[in-house]
Amino acid sequence: MDKMEPNDEWDEFDWEQVMRQSDLYAHKYMALFKDYGEVSGADEHIMDQLKEFQLPGMDEDDFDFEIESEPFDPIEMNTPAYFYERDKSYLLLRQVSIGWCNIFSTLLIEHDRAYGVKIIFHLGRALAYYQGALSDGQYELPASFISAGKRALQNLNIALGLIEDLGSENKRYLTITTAMRGHLRQVHDAMVDHLTKLRSEKK
Repeated sequence: MDKMEPNDEWDEFDWEQVMRQSDLYAHKYMALFKDYGEVSGADEHIMDQLKEFQLPGMDEDDFDFEIESEPFDPIEMNTPAYFYERDKSYLLLRQVSIGWCNIFSTLLIEHDRAYGVKIIFHLGRALAYYQGALSDGQYELPASFISAGKRALQNLNIALGLIEDLGSENKRYLTITTAMRGHLRQVHDAMVDHLTKLRSEKK
């Protein structure tokens, strides 16, 4: 795919093309990490293999970042840039995602861990895309937010299916998976409502 630079003239199809590239990048990374993650020099090899999947404007420097040592300033979070941080469904999805990471690390038996990683992957993708769909709450050009919302919903549905299958296959997880599915259905409904709103505002 040719490198494309986002602009205000892009429609849903244009954004879909880039987001498909993002999905390919994430899936390729996961496959390479599975094969080479524990090999010496894995990071350099993986990033070299991913060059053809890079998104518009993605440079090596984009992967050089530092973890903020200071917590978010509550006053700063009231700015439009942190609009998504005040959305109840986004916060619920993040809470469930963190909860699943805890379940993965403490409760899953070894046989189910590969399955658990798939759930983490799709919850993470849903969370990232939902953040993009909610964004700053302005939505003056809704095409990108609609595309991100559709991707968030797709990944959430995949995660829901995987969680349901896990509970069905192994009854020891059934209570946990039933509770998580209940929370994720609430997020699902909120995502659908958000997409409906964006569709009504689309110019």
